[in-house]
Amino acid sequence: MRKLKRSLLKLLLKTSEPTHDWVIRKLFKVSLPHEENEIIYYKIAESEDEVKQALQLVQESYVDSQITDKYNQVYNVNKFKLSPTTTMFVAKKGDEVIATTSQVMDTSLGLPIEQFTKIDNLRLENKRISEISGLAIKKSYRKSNGQSVYLQLVVYAVLYTKHFLGVQTLVIMTRASAKDFYRALFGFKPIDGKCKPYSGANDTISFAQYMDLENLEINLLSLYGEKTPTNKNIYKIIKDNPWKSFCDNSPPKYNIIFNRSFNLKTIEYFFKLQSDVIQTLPSQDLQFFKFMYDDKEYQDLLGESHLKNARSNPRFYSSMKVENSVDNHKMYNVIEISKTGFSILSKEHPNQIYGHIYLNSETPCFISAELIWNNGGKAGYLINSVDEIQWQKLFNWVEQESRNQLSPEESQKKKAA
Repeated sequence: MRKLKRSLLKLLLKTSEPTHDWVIRKLFKVSLPHEENEIIYYKIAESEDEVKQALQLVQESYVDSQITDKYNQVYNVNKFKLSPTTTMFVAKKGDEVIATTSQVMDTSLGLPIEQFTKIDNLRLENKRISEISGLAIKKSYRKSNGQSVYLQLVVYAVLYTKHFLGVQTLVIMTRASAKDFYRALFGFKPIDGKCKPYSGANDTISFAQYMDLENLEINLLSLYGEKTPTNKNIYKIIKDNPWKSFCDNSPPKYNIIFNRSFNLKTIEYFFKLQSDVIQTLPSQDLQFFKFMYDDKEYQDLLGESHLKNARSNPRFYSSMKVENSVDNHKMYNVIEISKTGFSILSKEHPNQIYGHIYLNSETPCFISAELIWNNGGKAGYLINSVDEIQWQKLFNWVEQESRNQLSPEESQKKKAA
């Protein structure tokens, strides 16, 4: 039977792209969950145990797949996982993490994919970009229900990334051998169309692709239609999300992007004691983290006192929108905010913004601001006036979240102060 499947697969790979993709979609099938027996839960890794298991699972999977040469390393960590804008997702069966993946938001730190190819053309579209990486499934689950676990974890991560983080374009690196399946099943498109060694994956022959999250449902509908049953139709799976009751979909109170997986204690443990990530950061990257991690405790952990400390008004990455009444109520992506200003990502940069910034989907906050700088698709605005009560509530919440990211001991000290 295995030989027959391999022979059929070889014949399939020789067919034209549309035929190949149609057959792959016809063969696709997953098991849907049932309330009475489903015991796998999908969430963001938050506890120290969840994070440990997830990082260890990625490392074991990478060693097993030979896409890392760091065989003596216990946990798979890098500077991108350290970023406050990275989100780590896990699938859990009881207390066991059986699968994981992460989304890495595009910031001035860049993205892992840029070790492989340029994404300048995607950035010219002035949309929020994120990379899905670190996908791993425990060996014991790959053969039995691995496809269902894999699919729902990816669906959960994609929907969370789209709806709660405001991402519009998703990029991914895969083995070259898997590129056709991602195109056929999800509608991914090539970035540069080249299969070549990827230094970030032990020179594994790889392929870079992207997906339009803004039009995700429309694009999937064009691939699958509505006639096939849900367990064979990723459009219906995305639209109806049959695993919804087994996922943590609680939205953040405000659209500020926090890395919920790490706090001061675990950052020191994973990125300084268990690895040399912090010690080997280039000055430019270290500066980024000193700006992102504002508290003195983080500043001391990062070291390098000759670098600038955090800004007087810390900036936070956001997934907010601002509506400009002066410009026909046009909406702009707010990618960073501080108490005194914000920056947007857009091809157009109005000199004045007068309208509302949406702190979450239901909370508009009056704001008036003027353009003070622009750099390509990014522009910065100085706030002239704002709804002080709503604005202060936002930053009170930010301050509390920052405290929560400290270790329990340091959090208590800060509260007492």
